[in-house]
Amino acid sequence: MKDKVLLPFDNNPLTIMYHYSAFAMGIIQANAKTDITPWFCRRYTNCSFDETYAHKFSVSLTDHWSVYDGILLMQSISFHPDTYKKMGLDLLQLMKQMLSDQSYIYGHYNEQYIPGKDSYGIKYRSHDFLLIGYDDAAQVFHSVGYMKDRKFHCYDISYENMLKALLTLQESTISLEFYSFNPNADFSANHEATLSRLDNYLDSNNGTDIHIGKHTYGVTAIADLAEYYRNKTKNPSAFDHRYTRGLMEHKKFMLMRLQYYADIGYLKNDKYLAEAKAVLSMANTVHLLGLKFVASKERNLLNRLCDMMVSLNEREKAYLPEALKEIRKNLPPQ
Repeated sequence: MKDKVLLPFDNNPLTIMYHYSAFAMGIIQANAKTDITPWFCRRYTNCSFDETYAHKFSVSLTDHWSVYDGILLMQSISFHPDTYKKMGLDLLQLMKQMLSDQSYIYGHYNEQYIPGKDSYGIKYRSHDFLLIGYDDAAQVFHSVGYMKDRKFHCYDISYENMLKALLTLQESTISLEFYSFNPNADFSANHEATLSRLDNYLDSNNGTDIHIGKHTYGVTAIADLAEYYRNKTKNPSAFDHRYTRGLMEHKKFMLMRLQYYADIGYLKNDKYLAEAKAVLSMANTVHLLGLKFVASKERNLLNRLCDMMVSLNEREKAYLPEALKEIRKNLPPQ
């Protein structure tokens, strides 16, 4: 086993709304040898909202790690903390071996033992992590994620702190997932899947017969998020900027998707790209207004933000069906 390992990870993942999406995309972007755009067009097409959930708004409904798409491969292990003690398991050695075998490590730990996190040295907090390497000389694991400065970046965790963070979890089992990049990953386009998922987005459904909790989907989810902000966010400290970031990323992906279809000749009218750019600009403004609201506590900023969310939603509902109609018209016969 090597003395040090640092697996490829793109420091600018396409999405950083939540850890799990940033982790997956950072791995995929860093390892892919071909353009991922054709495949990416069918990712992050829909969105969901449920105010009873911890993550109330999401732009990833299924297959967060792209395992079902065959892009990443996954293994996992779970055991009770008592098993670790009784069996004398060398958890650090296992983790280093998996990293040495080109597997990224995902799991949950207690951030009370992770320097640079909000809860470090203060209180227990279970949160997810990703390890991308280790260094025996420095006695550290290399990790990526959000720190207390609210920025997503690389950082190190000492072997000692990593072990404490895992063994103090107040959960029945310690679970680790190991993700490796599939060298045979297929990034080719699937136009039928892409367009069908966009139909689901516009129709406000998740594309299945399964409905989870009080979830709403698609354009209805965005409308519901706007109403949630307007009616439930009385205290600026309760404003969750991850949701406006997710909205902004969703519109960025919509523009990327339409640009791809324009580039391959299936979307010929430039007005649809202009509309997508305008909606993205509005989403960027929504996100900035949210950050200003938190800093200034001016309620009128929140109202402007919500009004703009409604407007961009209506604008997209007006142009996107026509854009999809043109793409379908220009697709070659199956």
